[in-house]
Amino acid sequence: MLLSIGMMVKNEEKYLDKCLRALSPILHNLDSELIIVDTGSTDNTVEIAKKYTDKVYFHKWNNNFSEMRNIVLSYCKGEWFFCIDGDEVLEDCSDLIKFFQLEMYKNYNSAAIYVKNICDLNDETNYSILSSLRLFKKDSDFKYVNAVHNQPLYKKPTKVLSINCKHYGYISNDKDLMERKYNRTVAILKNELKENSENIYYWYQLSVSYGMHGDKEKAVDCAFKAFKIMKMKIPEVQVKNYVYVYTQLALCYLIVKDFEKIEHICIEAVQVGIEHIDIYYLLGKSQYLMNKNEDAINSYGKYLWALSKYKDRDDDGIQVYYYGKKEYVFFDLFIIYKRLGKFEQALQYFGKIENTHILTNFECIEENLHLYLDVCNYDGLEKFYHNIITKYEIKDNFIIYLEKYMSKHQVNIKKIKGILRDENSYMLLLNFRLAIQDNDDSLVSNTEIINRVSELRLNELYYFYADILYYYMRYSLHEFIILAKKIGEQKNIEFFKYLDGTYKAFRQLIFNILFFIFKVDFKFLNLKKVQHKSF
Repeated sequence: MLLSIGMMVKNEEKYLDKCLRALSPILHNLDSELIIVDTGSTDNTVEIAKKYTDKVYFHKWNNNFSEMRNIVLSYCKGEWFFCIDGDEVLEDCSDLIKFFQLEMYKNYNSAAIYVKNICDLNDETNYSILSSLRLFKKDSDFKYVNAVHNQPLYKKPTKVLSINCKHYGYISNDKDLMERKYNRTVAILKNELKENSENIYYWYQLSVSYGMHGDKEKAVDCAFKAFKIMKMKIPEVQVKNYVYVYTQLALCYLIVKDFEKIEHICIEAVQVGIEHIDIYYLLGKSQYLMNKNEDAINSYGKYLWALSKYKDRDDDGIQVYYYGKKEYVFFDLFIIYKRLGKFEQALQYFGKIENTHILTNFECIEENLHLYLDVCNYDGLEKFYHNIITKYEIKDNFIIYLEKYMSKHQVNIKKIKGILRDENSYMLLLNFRLAIQDNDDSLVSNTEIINRVSELRLNELYYFYADILYYYMRYSLHEFIILAKKIGEQKNIEFFKYLDGTYKAFRQLIFNILFFIFKVDFKFLNLKKVQHKSF
């Protein structure tokens, strides 16, 4: 037999069917077998596995990954062994099939694939990537070693296959999954460190585990411990082989927002000869967050260069956390050039962005509002509104940040109306604002406007709709009373606080209503109570 696909599984029902379905083309096109060893599943894992193979075996979990991998190996009859986990899904296996069908395997002893570690189920563009050794010629020397992050004793030469594998095992918003993996891994690592307290790799992995669990200070302490041991034990000429130590320490400093230390550790990494995607990204990010704009441009430029060279380099088996962050870097560069007043360059980088999670983010809306409105570029804002806001149906978010901007800056309301165009409640609000601005009382007698206002559910609208109430307080006490009767006490307090902070004349207007227009019964409004709580 040419190939054995081997897996060890436990409670993998969430992704296992998808995983095994993706392996089917290999099993159908090559002389191959599928071996699955279950280590104690209590869900539907075994039932799913038996749909795809009759070679399902059972062994109790013994807290040693390598020993369990070697048990899987003992069942395999193939000349070659392919390792995959139950929470991993191959995107396309055609390159692996060609590797055997075209007899390329005769020139190699091992092969690697690219593993994408998905970080967020809601955004699968948010991932780290790793060139991972998964395919091995199964000779008498081949086995796995180390209790936690089992490492294969493989032989070169190694072929890097153009295969991407999505790994769902470290999704940070799957809390139950994270807790299980944390407890399992930390216990094993602590036990290993009792035996070898100066093992750089184990301290690094313990830091990773603490970081993923949210134990920030412990993560920093373990990363720094790994860094100190490296500095003491590793010759200076070999330090550049410990990229993962520098990267983890910088990542931990990012978690605790110590941007100066990130910059320091990344500059040191570059000085010892490290040219790595994550180092350049973290250096650029720290400089961006410290407003070191020119330095950030330079560092991000090196990140983009390293990214373009990633798949041309020799396989180093080092995880790259920021491989999928190119468009996020474009967004940072957009903001940097906007800070520098270089709007043309800013828009060039913004135009490179296609990621909907970036384009629909609140920060994107806010930054573009400032970009265009700070220089009164309403034509540019209109293009942004129709190309992004309308396209992705995020008008409510746009309005919220437009209001935030208008609370501190003057804008041309007529031009804003021309951009929005929609005949909705917000457009109605803008009509009232224009009337307040122009001292125009004509809306009082406008039947269409009165009818549209009567249909508003003011208790459910944002605080800034209080401008409609203010208009009628100024120009029509009758309509004000009709509206005020529809509004609950808490909403009136919210409205009055907003109006008090927006209009200098508001307090005097309230006092006039309270003390001079005594013929009107305001008990329904409890106006004195509302006024007292608002000011």
